[in-house]
Amino acid sequence: MAERDSGTMQVFFPQDLPDDTVNITFVVVAAEIEGSWLYVWREGSEGYELPSFVLEFNESPFEAATRGLEIETGANEYSLRLVCLLEITSPNLPSQYGELYYAHLLGIDDEVIYTTGRKGFFQELPDPLRHPHMQVPILARAQECLIEGSSKV
Repeated sequence: MAERDSGTMQVFFPQDLPDDTVNITFVVVAAEIEGSWLYVWREGSEGYELPSFVLEFNESPFEAATRGLEIETGANEYSLRLVCLLEITSPNLPSQYGELYYAHLLGIDDEVIYTTGRKGFFQELPDPLRHPHMQVPILARAQECLIEGSSKV
């Protein structure tokens, strides 16, 4: 496990916390099509990031991932699976918990415009990358689980 640094925002992949002990508030989706990864650039942002979605009232994490993929990115045919739990730490704030999903995209509706910015597919990490110290390990974790064929690790 990475050492915690009280001065920067960090991501961790807790393995010893059962899902029912934490409040999941967001999801991140590592979505891939033909070897390229989907990244989004939100208006006002300083770079690309993996798609992430805040849970709406009474929405499950899986429902948030599905909604986000379909409505916000135009994915219309895909498989989706849970990879792991995420913990985001920030200085002077309580930890936030989310879930990381992997989506294998089979179809994208190009008519759907990403609602809060733009989207792109990249075989390499896009430049500039928002929060690279978090985005890189999140994508690596999704890729690890893909190779291992496991989930919920």
